[in-house]
Amino acid sequence: MKKTLLAMAVVSLVGAVLAPAPALAGPDSEITTATMNKTSVAVAGLNTVPVTITVTGDFPGAWVLATLKRTSGSVLKTNYLYAELAKVSEGTWKGNINVPSTADGTFKVLGFEAGNFAGIRENPGSEPTPPPTPMTLAVQGSHQPKITSTTNPKVAPEGTPYTTTWRVLDEQTGKPYGTRLTVGLGTGEVGCGWKGTATKTDTNGALVVKYRGSEETTCLNIPGDPTSLYAMPSAPLRPRSVSATPAKASAPVGTFVNVNGSATIASGCAVWLQRLYGATQWRNVNSATVRASGRFTLIATPAYKGKIPYRALVPECGWGAAATSKPFTITGL
Repeated sequence: MKKTLLAMAVVSLVGAVLAPAPALAGPDSEITTATMNKTSVAVAGLNTVPVTITVTGDFPGAWVLATLKRTSGSVLKTNYLYAELAKVSEGTWKGNINVPSTADGTFKVLGFEAGNFAGIRENPGSEPTPPPTPMTLAVQGSHQPKITSTTNPKVAPEGTPYTTTWRVLDEQTGKPYGTRLTVGLGTGEVGCGWKGTATKTDTNGALVVKYRGSEETTCLNIPGDPTSLYAMPSAPLRPRSVSATPAKASAPVGTFVNVNGSATIASGCAVWLQRLYGATQWRNVNSATVRASGRFTLIATPAYKGKIPYRALVPECGWGAAATSKPFTITGL
């Protein structure tokens, strides 16, 4: 299966994609001033450009975390930026946002809270305190990385071992960066958006990894600081089952017949009613959307007298492979 993210899954799963953890109610810390040494930057490729944030006020502890959220540009890659600010003197904290090319767009400073990234993720505190005046950062990103993945086999039941070939390419040129890249492999609940286990691609940006098949999620991360810059989930397509039964075995030509069915791993996916033309050609004649329950209803309209073969098709969608129901007939009267 090939999954390509052109502009970061799932997913809420994708690069520096980690949204701030839900915060507990608590009193705001006091901020006197908050400044950035740059309000716009240009970043290319896998480089990062530091932007220094300085905040003065009253926070407990040696660290303050600044959080920035995307307000324009592609939401598929970097949606949040973070800066861990260290205490440099009494009442003053300073640190850098390491801005990647995948942050192309505009970000606003949501606010500041006591602690560092890892600590706040584990133990959310009070809501971030917003800056005294709005702060924005404009990012012009070029030659952004694109992560693709291909699994072998393409379709495999859960628990079946498989191999994934990951690739990191220059989205603008479609070519590798020409050097071995440090990436992070992740699995499970923290598979995407974290730094992952560090490893390297080859000079073509490729990395082949064997998986046991029991992992809930596998992901390739481009590491950043304090979290990943961009991440991509992958897994084989899972086998899907589809069933469909007409409400009537026969009906007058031109009348409607409900076809009720169900499909696994298909909530929100399109489902098509297909009719057989000739000996082998199936054509789409009606469509619907699979409900959250996995059920769907299609409408058949017998076009001529005699037995007419139909089937239901759910195309490849999400993590489910394309699948069809067993053929059935409706007799036109």
